[in-house]
Amino acid sequence: MIKFSLQPHQPDEIPDGKPNSENYLREAVVKYLTQEAKEANFDFLVQLFVDDEKTPIEDPTKEWKEEDAPFIKLATVKIPAQKFDFEERNRLNEGLSFSPWHTLPEHEPLGIINLARKKIYLEAVKFRHQYAEQRLREPQPYSEILDEPDTNS
Repeated sequence: MIKFSLQPHQPDEIPDGKPNSENYLREAVVKYLTQEAKEANFDFLVQLFVDDEKTPIEDPTKEWKEEDAPFIKLATVKIPAQKFDFEERNRLNEGLSFSPWHTLPEHEPLGIINLARKKIYLEAVKFRHQYAEQRLREPQPYSEILDEPDTNS
C-alpha cells in the first residue's frame, strides 16, 4: 500500500499568484507547453505504508509524515512542449474520462473515502457522456417536432 505524489521537478516550474479564472489550471498548462514551449517535468514519488497508526488507510485526516514514511522517487514524468488547444482535440477530450480505477485490480485505490469517490467518478462520467451525446446529436427536422403528440393536455 502506498500514497503517491507528483511534484514539479524544478521548484521554479510552479506558477506564481492566485488563480484568476475557473479554468486557471488548463490556461497555465496551455501557456507553459504551447506559448513558452517548455517541457514540464514532474517527480513521481511514493510513500510506503508502515502501519495503521503512522500511515492509516481509513483516516484521511491523518498525514503520512515523512519521518515515518519518507518519499521515494520512482520516476520523472516528462510532458513535452506541444500544441493541444485546438477544436478537434477539444472535441476528442469531451469523450474522454479519468478514473483511478482504470488500472489493474491490485492497483485500485483503497479505503472508504476512495469507495465514495468511485461512485462520484462513475456518475460524473455518465453525466459527461450523456451531455456530450446530447450536444452532438443531429437536430430533428422541424416537421418531426410539429408531429409529436402534445403530452401536456
